[in-house]
Amino acid sequence: MDEPKQLLATDPDLYEHFMGRWSVGLADPFLDFAAIPEGHRVLDVGCGTGVITLALARRGCAAVGTDASEAYLDGARRLRSHEAVAYEQADARSLPYPTASFDACVSTLAIDVVPEPEKVAAEMRRITRPGGIVACGTFDFWGGTSAMQLVVDTGATIDDGLRAIRDYLRSRPLVWRNG
Repeated sequence: MDEPKQLLATDPDLYEHFMGRWSVGLADPFLDFAAIPEGHRVLDVGCGTGVITLALARRGCAAVGTDASEAYLDGARRLRSHEAVAYEQADARSLPYPTASFDACVSTLAIDVVPEPEKVAAEMRRITRPGGIVACGTFDFWGGTSAMQLVVDTGATIDDGLRAIRDYLRSRPLVWRNG
């Protein structure tokens, strides 16, 4: 199934309004879970508007945020610049970095919407040094979002765009039990 056009990342301010509040609330708990030590060089895959990337820098890491969307990267540079942060455009399925060139690699709220998540995970492992940290975080589609599923299912009955997004996301193994 082709990716719906509605999933194209073109407006960082709209993203901030829609998802930024979730990203900000998730940043510290996610990074606490990942336990990345201060001083590490970290790649943030699918960084969007830079919430996790900036949080890494504030924890004493050198962080590179990558995203396929130049518009989102422009938003990240505008909203979340820091001397320990660089933002670079990249396809998460083919990262332009040498093998083992980062101490850690993270991704939040992206692995569920990128094409070919298995390739993304393999690239994250490839660019992380042996013994380094690779961590992803996304919503619990199977067991934790029943209210959201009700809203999306209801909206899908009256809006073709929402129906396309719902059908695309539900077609992906990542949202299935044991996917």
